[in-house]
Amino acid sequence: MPKKLEKRITADGKTVSWRARVRVTTPDGPRWASRTFEKQGEAKAWISEAEGRRRRGKAVEASREPLGKYLRRWLDDIAAPTIRPNTLAQYRWNLDRYIIPVLGGLPLAELSAGDIAAVYSGMRDRGLSERSVKLTHAVLRRALRWAVSDGLLWRNPADAVELPRRRRTEKRAMNPDEARAFVEAAAETRHGCLFTVLLLTGMRPSEAFALRWGDLEGLDGPEPVANVRRALVRYVERSDDGPSRSGWRFDEPKTEAGRRVVPLAPALVPMLTAQRAEVAKRRLKAGSAWQDFDLIFTGEDGGPLD
Repeated sequence: MPKKLEKRITADGKTVSWRARVRVTTPDGPRWASRTFEKQGEAKAWISEAEGRRRRGKAVEASREPLGKYLRRWLDDIAAPTIRPNTLAQYRWNLDRYIIPVLGGLPLAELSAGDIAAVYSGMRDRGLSERSVKLTHAVLRRALRWAVSDGLLWRNPADAVELPRRRRTEKRAMNPDEARAFVEAAAETRHGCLFTVLLLTGMRPSEAFALRWGDLEGLDGPEPVANVRRALVRYVERSDDGPSRSGWRFDEPKTEAGRRVVPLAPALVPMLTAQRAEVAKRRLKAGSAWQDFDLIFTGEDGGPLD
């Protein structure tokens, strides 16, 4: 029977390594899993960890499942039930666009920090922002963390990848003259009221797209307000077996602070009045095809803007 720990010396007697072995059970029967280390302590630690994993019913060896197949399975089975649809869509986008085309065929067991770092380097070389790299890294790291907890990997190779410190740039807001010029230019477009609401209230676009007439109060008074109660969420469901499906829904704000009352500048009142008249014309033109969601900003059929 092979030894669990074996010292190995090269022919010239200068290089020493340690080969560690652990007995494992596979569908084809029992066999020995082995790894080679430069230090005896590392080899002993591997044996101890491997035997502990075996006792707990965990895999002793890393999975040979292709990374791309694993990531799609993780998105569908693990991530989808626990995160918001728009967040899931962002996860899919980053993995499908940046990780899977490059590393998708690589077995989990062979994935290294160097492989991951090379992908990020390529993203930067193509001019992608540090934020894109950081978001991609966060998604991949989370997916591989679950692989570790499920016994498919020993360690998370993404943990060893160091991202460059993000350069902080000074943010610059419009000055009053620029804001005035923006509002004047926006007024010449179909979405002038929407652009001005976004500028003067600080709402997220998804919140403004979900705003209903019933959310407005006090338009005839001195202190008009808008109640932010929901957001429009768009999502894409990808399938390996068929075409992608897309859709939308109204969702609760992410946090309690997201449900809030927003003061409306007096200048918005006549603009909203004109917007209501425009929506009424649109509704009359659409006839029976009109979707009545009571939205302030609508498409031609009353549905939300895309």
